[in-house]
Amino acid sequence: MHPSDTPCYQSQWLDLSVVDCLIGLLGNFIPSYFLSRRSPKRVGNRHTIAAPWNLYPTSDGYVVICTGTGGIDWWKTITKVIDFPELEFQSTGLCRSLKPQRHANIALK
Repeated sequence: MHPSDTPCYQSQWLDLSVVDCLIGLLGNFIPSYFLSRRSPKRVGNRHTIAAPWNLYPTSDGYVVICTGTGGIDWWKTITKVIDFPELEFQSTGLCRSLKPQRHANIALK
């Protein structure tokens, strides 16, 4: 923070780089790039690791469902919240191969 040069106003200005602010948004992409040396693919609103994580259409608009690995019953809780108990069986043996299936199943709901 720096004081303003204008004597009649008691204001301050902040010298902050846009790049400094944006680095935090690249959390999953930076390690992925440096490990594989390939540019990440576009995933839209999805998350590169967690699933489901997207913007889903509903009968009266849209809802954002963002989950992670929040404990033993996290997937079971999500299936109850979205009223889709048929997906509960997927709560064991989670793996990356189920991510596209989860996105598709919830999008169809």
